[in-house]
Amino acid sequence: MWHGCFSVTAPTSSTWLDVAIGGLPRSDGGMAFPQLRVELLAMAEMTVSDWALTGSLTNHVIGGILYPAQPARAAPMVVVTPGHGGHPVRGFTCHKTLWAVGAEMVSKAGAPPLSPLSATIAEVLATTYSTVQEVLPLDLQWDGYTTKLHVLPLAGGAMAGLLSRLRSHTGTLCLEWLPHTEVHRAFPWPAPNTTAWLQQFLSNVAPGRHIREMIRWDHVRIGHLRVTDAGGVTADEAGLLLLHVLAHYPEMVFQPLHLAELRLHATPMDHPLVAQIARGLLESPTATLTLTTNGEDIGTATQISSRPDAVQYLNSVAGSAVHVRDIHPTPILNCTASIWAEKRTWQQKRHVYKNVMRATATGKGRTKLTDREAA
Repeated sequence: MWHGCFSVTAPTSSTWLDVAIGGLPRSDGGMAFPQLRVELLAMAEMTVSDWALTGSLTNHVIGGILYPAQPARAAPMVVVTPGHGGHPVRGFTCHKTLWAVGAEMVSKAGAPPLSPLSATIAEVLATTYSTVQEVLPLDLQWDGYTTKLHVLPLAGGAMAGLLSRLRSHTGTLCLEWLPHTEVHRAFPWPAPNTTAWLQQFLSNVAPGRHIREMIRWDHVRIGHLRVTDAGGVTADEAGLLLLHVLAHYPEMVFQPLHLAELRLHATPMDHPLVAQIARGLLESPTATLTLTTNGEDIGTATQISSRPDAVQYLNSVAGSAVHVRDIHPTPILNCTASIWAEKRTWQQKRHVYKNVMRATATGKGRTKLTDREAA
C-alpha cells in the first residue's frame, strides 16, 4: 500500500497513501476505506430523485429556482431524463450545486439499462427510417415557425410492426413525456446503417437540451401534425429531429386520446377507475384530480400537490374494491421523464448508484495499483 521499498531506491514512486488504492477491497490489495465521496454523491442523487418523483409542486418550483447555473427571471421547468443506455458509466462530475450533481447522476444511471433490440426489431426500425424519409418532405414548408404534415400514410406497414414489437420490448410509450426527454437520450437504439447519421446530428445538439426546446407538435386531426419551431434551431435541424422522432416513436402518428389521464398501477388490473388531472397555471401549487367509473363521477374533484397525495386520495375514494399501488409519473406532478410505462423502473435504489460509483473508483484503483507494482 505504501509502496515500501527497502533494498533499492525508487525516487519516482510516491510513499503517500493513495485514496483510489486505499478504497479497493482487501482482496484486491486495498484497505477498504469508507468512500465519503460515494456517500455524498448518492445522497445528492436520492435528493434529486425524491424531489422529482414524490416532491410537491411547490418544491418543484423551488428546485427550478436552485437548479439553473445562471439566474433567470422565471424558474424553468426542470425535467431530468434517467439514463437507460447499455454502456457502462465512466464516472460522475462534481458540480457546484447539489441539484446539478444529483441530476447528472440520474441522467447517467437513473434507470436500469435497456436490453438490446432483437435482430427482428432492429430490421423493422431500419425499414421505418426508409418509410419516414419517403413520406416526410425533404424541404419542409414553414409558415413562419409552423409547418403541417400529413402523416397518415405512416400508420400501417413497418410503423405498425415496429409499434407492436416495441410495446412488447419496453412497454407502452407515454407520449406526454416525449417532449420533455433529453435529445441525446431519446434514441437508445440506432437503426442499422443510421448510427453515423444519428451521431452526426446529435453532435450539433448541446448536451442536456430537451426535445421541446427544439420542436413542439400537436395533432390537428387524425393523421395531421402541426409542428412548431421552438426557437434556436435551423429548418434543417428541426426537420432532422422530426425524422428521428417519427422513425423511433411510431405512436407519434396516432392522435393520443387522453393525455391528462393518469396511468394507475392498481389491483385488479381490469378496474373501472379513470383518474384525470389538470393544472391551471404553471405556478399553481396544486392540481385538480377527478375520478370517474363507468362514466360517472366518484366523490368530488380535489386539489392535490404531489403523486403520493394522488395515491392516497384515490385509495380513500375507491374503497376496498380497488387498491391503487402507485401512479406512473406524469409531467403535471413530476420532473422525471418516464417515457415508458409498465416494464420500466424510474427510480433506482441508493445502493445501485453506490455500486456504479464504486465500480468506477475500483477500476481507477486497480489501474494505479498495477502501475505502482510495475514501477
